[in-house]
Amino acid sequence: MPFLHSPSRIINPLAHERRFGFGSGMGGGGSAALPPVAGPLIWLDANQEGYSNNDPVTSFTDWSGNGNNFTASGAARPTFKTNRINGRPSVLADGVDDGLLLASLGAQSAWSVFFVGCLVSYTGNKNILAVDDYNPDGAYFLFQQSAPATANVNAAPGVINQVASGVGVKTAFKLTGNSTVGTIRASDNTGGQTSANYSKASAPMRLFRRGDGLYANYEISELLMYPSVLGTTDATTIWTYFNTRYGTAIPATP
Repeated sequence: MPFLHSPSRIINPLAHERRFGFGSGMGGGGSAALPPVAGPLIWLDANQEGYSNNDPVTSFTDWSGNGNNFTASGAARPTFKTNRINGRPSVLADGVDDGLLLASLGAQSAWSVFFVGCLVSYTGNKNILAVDDYNPDGAYFLFQQSAPATANVNAAPGVINQVASGVGVKTAFKLTGNSTVGTIRASDNTGGQTSANYSKASAPMRLFRRGDGLYANYEISELLMYPSVLGTTDATTIWTYFNTRYGTAIPATP
């Protein structure tokens, strides 16, 4: 993807700072950033973007090399912000009309999603990650802010699949799904499971909204999606990476 800004306009001090590993410093040799666990299907990372503070985000780049960029145009573009989560940048949606779209994501029989984000304000039940592939619902969500202090996985909110997610609280999350069960875990070790999650069909995938609207006032610094349910060792590696980078806790149950 072509850079939207010339190097002279880039003021994000963390752009392209991680090289060959997940060190938290500004230095490092080499020329290619690597994810904490190899083989992501999607890797969104605000630290690697070339936007300036308050720029509208036309594309949240997929750094996995698979071309799964999330895009928006016009008033629907969220805003790039510097110095947000642990001093690092994020992509922030206003809760009014902002949302990003991946036009089609292939069906996944098993998957894992890890991300770091923060609820900016609670404006009702809103989808943070949505996949428009589930009938009869029409908007099948992976992750929904279901109350001012809780979020859910899957399309049936309930205590069993709730985690803590509050306004102004930076949190890391893990979501997994296969043909029988969907799970959720937050960095404070709240978690649960419910019925099978996204695996139904190729479909659009959205950030900060669902297909029929319902926009979330939320920000995300980094998101990784893998085409399998990662084991404990890999999950712990990612939790540790988020801890080093964003200061989020490492849950006792990875």
